[in-house]
Amino acid sequence: MCVLLNTDSVAVFSQPAAPAFEVPSVKAIQDTKTWAIRRVDAQLYRSVSNVMQTLTWSWRVKNYHIPDAPAWLGQERFEISATIGHPVGDDEVRLRCKNCWPNASG
Repeated sequence: MCVLLNTDSVAVFSQPAAPAFEVPSVKAIQDTKTWAIRRVDAQLYRSVSNVMQTLTWSWRVKNYHIPDAPAWLGQERFEISATIGHPVGDDEVRLRCKNCWPNASG
């Protein structure tokens, strides 16, 4: 048996990297008075919220869509600041937030 391979026409395909924030910073905070703050502009994402709020905003779901979630998801608060590097819309910012939680999709 003879097998011929023409390597001149072989292309190597790779998946593009998932969009991610360029310079993310996540800090635990003790602020219990401030409700969720989310500022999204063309090149900056800033959030002061708990993990549950960030997940539900990113995935466009309600709290009850995340069954058996540990209580701390809705209690501990974080300040998230990140740069994007170029102007993007809300949908891409949500995608970048989703990529911060790689196991959240199941």
